[in-house]
Amino acid sequence: MRLKFTFPPTLRHADRVDCVGWMSADDLYSVGEDHIIYKYNVVQNELIKVAELAQDLYPLDMHWLPKGASAGGGGGQGSGSASGGKRTIGSDLFVLATSDGKFCFVNKNGRIEKTVEAHRGATICVRWSPDGSQFATGGEDGQIRIWARSGMLRSNLVQSATPIFCVCWSAENDAILYCAGKHLVMKPLSPNSKQNSWKAHDQIILKCDWNTVNNLIISGGEDCRYKVWDAVGRQLFASQAFEYPITSLAWAPDGSNFAVGSYNTIRLCDSAGFSKLFYFLLAVMFFDVNGKPIGDGKPVSHAYEIIHLSLDQTGSPNERKLAFADKFQDLFIMQVRSVGQNQRSNTQRIRKLCTNIGSFRWNDKNPMLAGIADGKLNIWLYPNVVFVDPSLADKTTYRIESNDFGKNPSISDFLSSQITIRKSTGALIQCVIPIYYELCLDLLAANRAEEALQLCQYISDDSIYALIAVISLHNRDFDSAENAFAQLSNTEMVFCLQNLRSVSSKEEREAELALLAGGNIQEAEAHYLQGNKPLHAIMLHLNEHNWDRFVTVFTLYLLKI
Repeated sequence: MRLKFTFPPTLRHADRVDCVGWMSADDLYSVGEDHIIYKYNVVQNELIKVAELAQDLYPLDMHWLPKGASAGGGGGQGSGSASGGKRTIGSDLFVLATSDGKFCFVNKNGRIEKTVEAHRGATICVRWSPDGSQFATGGEDGQIRIWARSGMLRSNLVQSATPIFCVCWSAENDAILYCAGKHLVMKPLSPNSKQNSWKAHDQIILKCDWNTVNNLIISGGEDCRYKVWDAVGRQLFASQAFEYPITSLAWAPDGSNFAVGSYNTIRLCDSAGFSKLFYFLLAVMFFDVNGKPIGDGKPVSHAYEIIHLSLDQTGSPNERKLAFADKFQDLFIMQVRSVGQNQRSNTQRIRKLCTNIGSFRWNDKNPMLAGIADGKLNIWLYPNVVFVDPSLADKTTYRIESNDFGKNPSISDFLSSQITIRKSTGALIQCVIPIYYELCLDLLAANRAEEALQLCQYISDDSIYALIAVISLHNRDFDSAENAFAQLSNTEMVFCLQNLRSVSSKEEREAELALLAGGNIQEAEAHYLQGNKPLHAIMLHLNEHNWDRFVTVFTLYLLKI
């Protein structure tokens, strides 16, 4: 993974930073051995000194109360305790574990509200439960203790012979995961439930994390490896050995990625454990295999960050399509050869396919696109339909619903009519689409639309007729397109195709067809000007609000007259 590091231009810690925690999406708190609490704002790239702790207080871990939690504030014992009333403390308070065996409640202004004696020796780790009703601490004395939100001790959950370096909560708040030496242990809070323990590493485990979305576990230790586990202790992934021990790791909240930290190394991995390239773009540029820009070399811009893109590898270069997803998980498709126009034209060449997309992949033989959205597997048989007739997009989409996909599945392969899906647990699922879709696409690619229409007589599926209609229209096969649209009862397109036959000028007919089959404004303008019909070209850009090109063509036409 390629990561971007940003260093604040002004203040920074004078000594080692021991713990960090996100208060919000933009604000990051850090505490170090210089006893200073800093707040870093990601948007403004600004580091602000919040407070300075006592010189005898050395922090080891911190964790913010989950956002939205609130508590009644009865007085409580200890230094700096709150006095009565109801306090809203979601994302306004964190627990700080210290080397003297205590933990402290600290608010966002750096004021210590309460201090509690927790362990003999250092309090190494602290974690709130996902619902914010309680938290757990692990100490150098080998104990794990469960505390109420007010700081009152609820139970001594674990007594281990080794120090507790890390604790994690389950999504249901009913179990604790902790590392004890070379083992990972899953301890239920219920006293009558049996714990699950397994040897996870060859050396001492230093960190572990349990994601509440995909229910997967990651661990890292002094054997210089990180591993991915399911909730019952089965290993799903083991990394190659790093040069130094794994000292930190953490899941992203949605479970799609996790970060691994070692000495002078940070690696970003997907949920399966693999580290791969990461796209974070606002613009896309196209190049051929020789490195030469396609078009005029100008980038195609998008309003939001692009997190993933995939290029169709089938068909001729002029018909290639690019599929990309932005940070809001909206899936778009764009024609590659339409680059280099103004922003309005570029926007016209991009169409949205769906929302809430997870994973997507092109077919290896045909221009089919598969994607997982809202827990369903969608196969767009001909994604270019959004440029020709968006009303047929739903009819040319094949959907598969299954409860076996689980959370955060990803498409591993799309070969022929078979789709391989990898679950978050690492298991593979095979899905198959009807073979007649692939057969129909092969016939249409070979300009054998009549045989494709004969195939429809045996299948009785409107999606096949819709597929033939849009592809025949793209291939300038008016007869097949008209027959297919007639079977779909699309009288508007039937009349439009019949009207095209009545156009006497070849250039005007090609221009109208370019607008009908894909809305290619540049191609339509070229045909109008070639047929000595500049007024049609001027009105075309006027209707499309392409003002710059409208002025250019209008000026050239006046000068010619």
